[in-house]
Amino acid sequence: MDNEIKVYENLLPPEVLKHLHHFVLFNNEHWYGHTSKHDSNKYFYYKDFSDNIYLADTIFQTILDRTAIPLRYNRVYANIQYVCQDGDFHIDAHENNAYTCMIMLSNTLPENSGCFCTKEQKYPFIQNNLLVFKSSILHMGEAPKQGREPRITFVYKTLMQ
Repeated sequence: MDNEIKVYENLLPPEVLKHLHHFVLFNNEHWYGHTSKHDSNKYFYYKDFSDNIYLADTIFQTILDRTAIPLRYNRVYANIQYVCQDGDFHIDAHENNAYTCMIMLSNTLPENSGCFCTKEQKYPFIQNNLLVFKSSILHMGEAPKQGREPRITFVYKTLMQ
């Protein structure tokens, strides 16, 4: 994989997706005040799942099985963005072997709402899509344009072995 964004559709079985969505949004305390970059004033909600080894490992095994990329994760978390909670353009890591795996967890959003963006392209927010990309790619997450439902991503920071 070079500087491409690889999209895998329908990653999780429907029941697993439904339970993970509910678990992230309603069964865990998430914190407001997270930013994409340290000097930003664009805040949204965040929850680290690195301490939930069973959950993290189970979902990650599905990613490994689907992608066949030899990855190992070092961090897993959820970003939760409501209307007006856009992120900033940023990179996740500088290492050449660092990759980000992002599951679009919440419901599919209308066209041009909640997109995953690079400087070159916008990717629609489609529930249960997995995006895998080099962590050094400049990117951002747009918030939903309207409605009460948040945009939720479940993200693994990884290194290729």
